[in-house]
Parts: sequence; C-alpha cells; structure tokens
Amino acid sequence: MRQETDMNQFPRDFPHTLTGFGGDPSLNQAQHREACRKCPVILMHGNGGNSVHPKYGMVIMKGFLKEAGYQDCELWCCDYLGENNEAAPIPGVHRDHIDAVRGFIDDVRAYLGVARVDFIGHSLGCGMVNGYLRGLQPDGQWNSADHRLHAAGTFVSLAGAQYGLGQFSSDEFRTGGEFETLSHQFRDVSSDDTPSGSSDSSAQIAPIDAWKVATSLDDDLVNYVAVIARGDFVDQQHRDTSRRHGAHLNLVRDLGAGLGGHEKVIKSQAVFDAFKGYLNRYPPIPPVTFTVDRNSGNYGTNLQVTVTVSPPGATVAYTARRVTKAVTAGYLAESVAETLEGALPHNGTLTLAHDGAWDVRFSSGTGDALERAYGVNAAIPNLTIVTPENPPFQVSLEVVTSTDKGTVYYSTDKVGWLAQSTVFIRETATLHFIAIDADGLASPIVSRSFLKKPVEFVKATLTEHFLAHRLDVGEYVDLTVELGGNAVITLYFIDNDWVRDPDTPEVAPEPPGITLSDDSGVKTGPFTLTVAAHHATDAAPAIHYTLDGSTPTRRSRGFTSPGRIVFDTAGTKTLKCRARDAAGNWSDTVTRTYRLEFGHQPPAIRCDRPGGVYGRAFHTVISGPDEHAIVYYTEDGSDPADGRNPGRKSFEGSKRFHIRGNGPHAILCHAKDGAGGETAGAFGWRIDDHRYPETRIAPSAGGSFVDGVRIELEAAGPCAWTRYTLDGSEPSDTNGETYTAPILLDRCARLRFRSMGPAGQLEPVRSADFIVTRHPDQLAFDSDPRHTGYLVARRGAGAGAPGHAGEAIFAGTGSLLRIGDDGGGRAEARAFVHFDTSSLPDNAAIGNACLEVTFHGKSGDPWGGGGTVAIDVQRGYFGSSRNLHAGDWDAAATAEGVAQIGGLSPGTCRSDDFSQAGLQAINRAGVTQIRLRLTAPAGAPSGACLLLEGGAQVRLHVTLASPDR
Repeated sequence: MRQETDMNQFPRDFPHTLTGFGGDPSLNQAQHREACRKCPVILMHGNGGNSVHPKYGMVIMKGFLKEAGYQDCELWCCDYLGENNEAAPIPGVHRDHIDAVRGFIDDVRAYLGVARVDFIGHSLGCGMVNGYLRGLQPDGQWNSADHRLHAAGTFVSLAGAQYGLGQFSSDEFRTGGEFETLSHQFRDVSSDDTPSGSSDSSAQIAPIDAWKVATSLDDDLVNYVAVIARGDFVDQQHRDTSRRHGAHLNLVRDLGAGLGGHEKVIKSQAVFDAFKGYLNRYPPIPPVTFTVDRNSGNYGTNLQVTVTVSPPGATVAYTARRVTKAVTAGYLAESVAETLEGALPHNGTLTLAHDGAWDVRFSSGTGDALERAYGVNAAIPNLTIVTPENPPFQVSLEVVTSTDKGTVYYSTDKVGWLAQSTVFIRETATLHFIAIDADGLASPIVSRSFLKKPVEFVKATLTEHFLAHRLDVGEYVDLTVELGGNAVITLYFIDNDWVRDPDTPEVAPEPPGITLSDDSGVKTGPFTLTVAAHHATDAAPAIHYTLDGSTPTRRSRGFTSPGRIVFDTAGTKTLKCRARDAAGNWSDTVTRTYRLEFGHQPPAIRCDRPGGVYGRAFHTVISGPDEHAIVYYTEDGSDPADGRNPGRKSFEGSKRFHIRGNGPHAILCHAKDGAGGETAGAFGWRIDDHRYPETRIAPSAGGSFVDGVRIELEAAGPCAWTRYTLDGSEPSDTNGETYTAPILLDRCARLRFRSMGPAGQLEPVRSADFIVTRHPDQLAFDSDPRHTGYLVARRGAGAGAPGHAGEAIFAGTGSLLRIGDDGGGRAEARAFVHFDTSSLPDNAAIGNACLEVTFHGKSGDPWGGGGTVAIDVQRGYFGSSRNLHAGDWDAAATAEGVAQIGGLSPGTCRSDDFSQAGLQAINRAGVTQIRLRLTAPAGAPSGACLLLEGGAQVRLHVTLASPDR
C-alpha cells in the first residue's frame, strides 16, 4: 500500500501522467535548472510495489542520496505499475509499461535540461531501465535504433533478474526464452550486458573473472554497477541472475534470504556506500572541490579553520553550531547555544571564538559536504571503532568500540539510539556510534559497514546433489532414507564442504597471525605499540598479552584486534602476545623485548599496581612526576585536565588509593612538573570477589514491551543499597537512583543496576535493555523462506493410510506449498511454515491471530464434502531442528486444529481466528511453526490437491490486546 506521505507529487509545471515523487514542488522549471548541481537520479522501484511502498519503495534510498548531498530537485521516481500497486508479475510487464517509463524519463531530462541522468533500479525496475536504454518496444521487440544509452551516466541494478528467473519461469522471466535472450543483444553484438560501458576488462571488479568482459560496443561513456543479494527471492530462483557481465563493479552481498533480503538490498547503507562513488559522473556544472585544514578533535581557544577551494572564485558555505547532546527516550537530542553561518572563499578562515563543542558542516555549491566536530578549549570524547571492517564475517560478529570518556550509544539508522559500546550483528549492517560525556560534550558520529560473507548455495534434488559430488554415498543414502529420493534440499558451501545449515561456523585451516608495529630494540622515549591479528574468517580475533615473560592465557590482559599497548616507563620490557580466533585456535606466541632508555622526558605519572582482574579490594599508590607536583585526577572517566570539571580532585606528590567494590575501576591523572612539562596517566583494574549480593530483575533480561513496563529489582541477601541508572552511567554510592519501589519505564533505555552488601561488597554493574514502543494494534510476521516447505507421506505396499507404518516420506522446498493428495489417494502432502515471533511484546496479551495464505492453484475439489485446511501450531520446532524432517509430518503439535481455512479463490485469504490454545502456542521467545493439512469428512471425494504460494507469501497476523503492566 502507499505510505501516509506527501511524496506523491511533482512540480506544478512538470508534464507527467504517472504518479510518484520527484523534484522540489516549491520550484518551477527555471529554478530547477538553476538549482541542479549533481547529475539527477531516476529511481525505478521493483515489482509488487510503488515509489513509496513500505517494503519495496524508494523512500529510504532517497534518504541515502540526500544524506550524500543530493537535493530534492535531483531525485525522481514514478509509479510505472500504478499508484497503489502491490500485484505480482503478469505476462508482458516490461513491454506493457515501457512506453510510460520512456516518456517519464525523457520528460525529466527535458524538464531539467540535462543530457544524462543516473539510474538506480531494483528488481523489475532494473529490467525497465534496461529496456529504456536498449530500445525495448511495446510489441516486445528490441530496437537498437531507439536506444537511450546517450542519456545514461550510471546504471546501478540492485537484485535484478538480468538472466531471468530460471528455465521454468514464464514469458519475459524465462531464462533462455526469446525475451531474455534478446535483452542481451545490441546492434551486431550477440551478447553485451553493458553497451557503452568499460572498455578495460582488467579494471572491472567482479568475484568471477568470467564476468569481466569488454566488447566493440564499449566506449567508457556509461558506468554500470550490479549487486547480487545472495540467497534473496531473485537469487534463489536463478543463481547469480543479478550479475551484469562487463560492469565496472559486480558485488555479492549477503543480506538475508528470500523476500527479506530482496527488500534489504534497497535499504542497506553498506550497499549504498559501495556504489555511491560511481554516481554523478556527469554533473550539470563543474564540481566545486574543497578541503579544510583541521580534522575533528580537541583544540585550544579561538580555533581557526581554513578552507582551500577550487576553482578560483568559488565559495564554501558553512554552518557552525555550539551544541551539547544527550540521548533521551532513545533519540538524540541537541541543545544549541550558538549558530554561525556564512561562506568562505579560497583560503578563507572560520574562527570559533567561544569554548565548547562545535559541530561544523561545510558544503559546496555542487552539493558535496564535509562534517567536523571540534572541541574548543573543551575535551570532546575520542571514539574509535576497534573492530575492522574486513574480512567479511560469517554467522555473527561482535563489534567493539572504545572511548576515552563518556557513554557510547549506537544506532543502525541514526534515528533510534541505545547505550551500548559492544554490538552483536548477524547480517550485513552499517553501525553508527557516538560518545557523550556527562556535560553533553559529544564525539563525532563514527560509522562503519560490516559485511557478512556471502555463502554459496545450490538447490537441487538429492540425486542431483549426489551426481554433482556435493553429497557422498553415505550422506546420499541417509538423506534418501530420511526424506525420500525426490526430496529437494539446499546445500551451502562452507569450509570447503557442502552442508545443510547456512549458519555452520567456518573454521580457518590456519590459526590467526599477529603483526606488531615495532620490533624489539632500544627506545629513547615512550611509545605506543599497535598489535593486530589477521585471520581468514574471523574478523576480530582476541589478543592476550603479558609483560612479565609468562605465556598469555585467556585470563591475561587483552583486547579485540587491533589494540594498542603504551610503554611509558624506563627499563626492559618483555612482551609476549598471542591471538585466539572464534573457534578457539591459538596463534604462536610472539615475543618482543624493548629497552626503554629515557633521557630528558616529559614527566611521568606512576602507579605501583598493574592493571588486571583482582579477587579482593587492594591499595595502590599513584605518584606524580616529582614530590612537589600537583596531580589532578578523576575516578568517573571525565577529563582531569579540565579546570572546570567539578569531578576532578588533586594531590601533591603521591596518594594512596583504596580500590574496592566489584566491577571496573579507573583513575585518570594529569600533572605538570616544575619545568612546566605536562603528562597524563590512565590506570584501570577490575575486582570480582564473588561475595557481593546478587540483584534479581523482573522481567528477567529486558525485552520488548508496549506502552510501558514495570521493572522490579531484588537483592538476594542483606544489602546496604540497590541503585540503578537509565542514562547509561554507572550506579555507585554517589550516582543513580536508590531502588525503593518498582520502576515504571515508558521509553527505550538501558537499565544498569547493582547492590552493595552491608560490609561494602559491591556487585559488578549489570544491565538490561528495554525496548518500549507505542502499543500496536496489529503485527504481521512473514514466513522464513529458508525453512518453508512440505512433506509427502507415500504408503508402502500393504500399509494403511499415509502417515502409518510402511510409508515413505520425502520433502519438497521451493516457491510453492503442496497440501492434500499427491498420488491418486496413495500419498498426502502437508505444508510447513516457519515464523520468528520473538519480537512480540512481552507484556501485551495476544487477543487474536490468523494465518494469511495466497492461492496458486488446485486439482480436484479440496472443499468437496466439507473439506478444509486445518492449522496446527508448534511452539518452537516440530522436530529437533529448524530444518524439515520426515518425522515432522505427523509429529505432535503444541496445539492442533486451532483454525481452518475454507474455500480459496485467486488472491490472498485468511483463516478463521485461532482458538485460545492456538494463541497460547505462539512463541514469544523465538520460533513458531505451523503445519497445514487438508481434512475431509469420511466418504468425501479424494484426489484433491491445493497449491499455495510459499516463502514470505504466508503471513501470521497477530492482534494485540491491552498491555499487561
């Protein structure tokens, strides 16, 4: 359906017949031509949607482009299938709509007065752009004389069916059919996916060398990019159909299977970042380029930032804001104390005179922008993403950040933020992080994309797998006995082996390797050593090290690769380090010896207790650079060099500290010696004595809730206090709220809490994340195509009805679900669908539920004599795993016959309401599986079979009652 949006509009003087969005409705044609700075982009949505469809529309892609500096006047999208289209493919879809698409694109070019535009197409939209460029006609013929290659700057195709949807698809989508074959021909060249593309195959980027192609048609006037969404709805039907031979860039990205991955390819920041550099090859006017001489960071008073601008006479606009920030109710809030705006010529200087944190945005007249964050006589946090972006990860990845102060928050969309410095991901994702201290001083937003390694797969029958050597004899026999010789299964190529589970962890044949930035030797001053681990499959191995000559273990000090070790005291240091991958493989131990011989060095702050984990409280002495030096220090992570910091304290010469209480402890120091030399020191430890009171929490581990949640804390045993925070800070004697009554939370927050025993035994800080949203009336869950299919029970000779002794059962997977008779009354098929329902709010009762299916076809009369489709619900898996097994056919369900589906006609249909037992069987904590079986009274006609659309075409609708708080 069309979103609630005002995007369905164009400028009043734009001549259009199609709906959609494009341009700036507040400007006329002359103003558009004057305002355009970047090469305009035509966005072409895919099938089953429209320009602003919530799943397959181009709203998020437009947002990516605007963040990259594009203006509304440069972005255009039409509803070539109709304003509210949600329909599936129909015969002749390309040829039926090509004239409307051609007219729209030509009208945009004429309206803006530009010769070339860029294209970003998704799914069917890729085929429509291809038809526009190569001269497709309404009669299905390809007329090279009516081509529009001269109108294209860049063509990005996202998950398109360039080579059809397989040999069994129909009409224009049939691989090897006339339409698909002719779609690659142009003029006298029989096969060229990229006419006017790259003429240098060696410069093309592709995972397979055979995709690097140049022909006589190539003259380097058009950029081509193709993205394969590995295992998505299109790729499942015809592997690698989204490739484009001869493209400047062919990418393969794992974004999830089925329709989910097909949707995410147009909503992935990582995918956009990979191809955005190929856009804007033909801007309407020459671009303005510029640089600034100050990177983000901390500076003294009256900071001056100078820009260099090209060409001469051009200027760079700037907006500088002195701000403090905070995360409130999951959203980033800003308080602006001062704003400066203006324009700078070449070598112009911006002066930031007032102390504080400044966010500055520089932008050129052609839309390019640069953002900087400056601390002017103020220390903004320094935030680093420790986990490298390469190599691509498999199964999951722990993304680690570090900051010198403040609380780290992360977001996947720059809209909602959670206090969390370490994030686990299971799919390709772009993560955004920001660190904010107690005074509202914030680091720049730091972003990084992490790519999941695409897993190669093949879907085939067991016999086909066996003949292709993907199954050995034993596996083939075992699976044939279990599933039947006609079973169709998908195998995944992981660790040089074909396996059934796509989440099988990959174990590299070699352990990690270690590199160090400095070799053994004499050092004449303090230095920082960078230690990195490299591994074929683990994107971030753990590194452990010692400085006393002992062999590192998992209990030794360490960090996630890469990391840094600071050597700042004189003497000989023996470093031993080794890395451990996710599979538990250790690298060889690397040993380095450093002799630090300091001459006149900046003053040093020393501590007599090394960092590490301790089993009880202890005392330590911190000494300044000399006996008369004033040492300023903090114990809350704030800056001790900031004279306005109310949390800093001081001592002269040395001070004895009592480190007590379970959890992490850190002391940051800053001092000057008698000669005015400055130095800093940072010391950290962790205590865990296991004698503290443990705090119980209900709900037990956070979760997802609607409207609000009631949280209870209870210390197990006597305690002096239980304290908590909701702002990401650490509860302590002096920070946080004392728990006296249940906490009523109505926003997203990370709850951090701890208790202290009567004798001062301090529990380590514990935390739980609570996601609180407004109460939704309806939720809908798409079935996971990877675990959707059907089982057919076929009787053996002399056996009873299907499902009894003597039967043979085989599995079928694919785009259709089969229910009912499958062999003249001698076999019965049952369908199985799989839902992840873990996102159901923990505190909302399920008031109603039903199943939505899409009719595909039938044989016989499934409804004759009162036949219906019965629905069984299983909390979790029917068998021992998510994969379909023979025993699932008649396995006991949590609740059987919870609802029925009556007669079906073309289109979608819903079951009647689930029974109370069916509602209770829906799993809030994980997977819910549903079995569909055809039932008929005794004596009803036999031989009827029903076919339904599979995969995400099956949906579970849930209506929520009022939340239980």
